Amino acid sequence: MSRPLPSNMRLLIAGSLGFILCGAINPLYGLAIPIYRAEWGAGWGGTLLAFHGAGALLAVAAGVFGLPHLTMRLSLGLLAAGSVITALGTGWPVVTLGAFVIGIGFGLTSAVVNRRFLSEFGERGPGMVGLVNSVFGVGAIAAPLILVGLGERLLPVYLGLAVMAAILIPVVQPSGRQARAQGLPDLRQKRLAILIFIHLAVITEVALFGLGPTSLLDMGLDSGAVAGLTSAFFGAFLAARLSLFWVTRRIRADQLFALGLGGAAVAMGIAAAGAPATGFILAGAAVGLQFPTFYVWASHILGPDPRMGSAVLTASISGAITGPALLAPVLAATGTGALFAILCGLMAATLAGFLLMSPWARRHALPA
Repeated sequence: MSRPLPSNMRLLIAGSLGFILCGAINPLYGLAIPIYRAEWGAGWGGTLLAFHGAGALLAVAAGVFGLPHLTMRLSLGLLAAGSVITALGTGWPVVTLGAFVIGIGFGLTSAVVNRRFLSEFGERGPGMVGLVNSVFGVGAIAAPLILVGLGERLLPVYLGLAVMAAILIPVVQPSGRQARAQGLPDLRQKRLAILIFIHLAVITEVALFGLGPTSLLDMGLDSGAVAGLTSAFFGAFLAARLSLFWVTRRIRADQLFALGLGGAAVAMGIAAAGAPATGFILAGAAVGLQFPTFYVWASHILGPDPRMGSAVLTASISGAITGPALLAPVLAATGTGALFAILCGLMAATLAGFLLMSPWARRHALPA
């Protein structure tokens, strides 16, 4: 008779595979929207992405309110349900509803997995947060390849996501450390001001993901070179996050976050100064360090309350939503070729603010 898997091993398997599924979602949207437009006409692509973002924001906001029963099994069930709705969708309204449900599952998975990996793996927790966030990139790389390999047929891809999510539901065990606190926490506490740093970091990350290749094209690189550089960017991003499994044992999370901010500023400066290929690849490694290390550091400052972990995710996801809206008018005036110079200034200012505020934050950290 086989022995059951230990709870932590079940968490590792379900969390890692769940993050691979989450990593696949955004690249699939990018490839699916042109297919939907060809079949149903233009007009809903932006709405689909907005509904996904709204669902993710709703999920992490629910965590801030301390709502009960926000578990990993629920998040996987929502990912499965949303994928089925999207797979079987026969028009823009249905696939947009599917994207909204997927978004809720996406946000809840991010909140629950990061919190449980940090709290349930003991001293290895910070490294495990970096590790699980690194496999997110595996999904982002694999999903487009699988879609192309299946002849750009969305139905089997989304049904495959649904089946994988459903299979993982019985694998993961409920947490033995469920928080008792419920209701909205005190949002007047000054230490919450640290969330501005991850908000700004995610604005930069999303801008590089979505606009970096366009900026490279506007700076004169040909499409073949840009495709290769985009792959190298994500390779560097993935390598940086994998490295956190070992590096976090030797270097504090706040120091690594500062390194990520400073590295991004330097990389963007290199890109803006005439070496866009080198700068863009280096930026992939720099931004790869940022979210996992900030999450670990913020947990020390804001305390172990799961609602605070959800607050970090709320600041992060809101940055992904507001960033494009804030950058659009600026880039309309300057051209996307100025993106790297703009992000260089933003990261330099964010680093300066973080270095000034982090000593104060450490002095006012809540006890674990």
